[in-house]
Amino acid sequence: RTTYYWQVVTTSQYATTYGDVQNFTTTGAPIATTQAATSVTTTGATLNGIVNPGNRSTTVSFCYGTASDLTDCTSQSAGESPLSGTSDATVSAVLTGLASGTRYYARIDATNADGSASGSGKIRRKPLKSRSATETKRPRASTSK
Repeated sequence: RTTYYWQVVTTSQYATTYGDVQNFTTTGAPIATTQAATSVTTTGATLNGIVNPGNRSTTVSFCYGTASDLTDCTSQSAGESPLSGTSDATVSAVLTGLASGTRYYARIDATNADGSASGSGKIRRKPLKSRSATETKRPRASTSK
């Protein structure tokens, strides 16, 4: 995407007149980045991402599932979809009904008339894992001298 600026200038034997500077931005395929999941509960989570729609109407969704390669994933539209404009936009999708204690993977997908983009298939260093209601953290052993 490139922004171009132009201006009309007229010149005669009497004067030179300058019009207002105008601009336009070319379109392009979207750019998508998967962010870490938030609000993780025993059966839900919020998936997050950033999308630059490339100055085109862009649909955004998240693909999530239990396979790390996201084969046979489930698609969930981002609440902000569709997007338009030339700036990065934060997007999210709220998931409910996840299986407790199950590891999930997710990526963001964005598509417009110029192409499509997907964020990384890994939403964070450790995959999203919902905690069961009875699962607790183990206390750390302490040593004293």
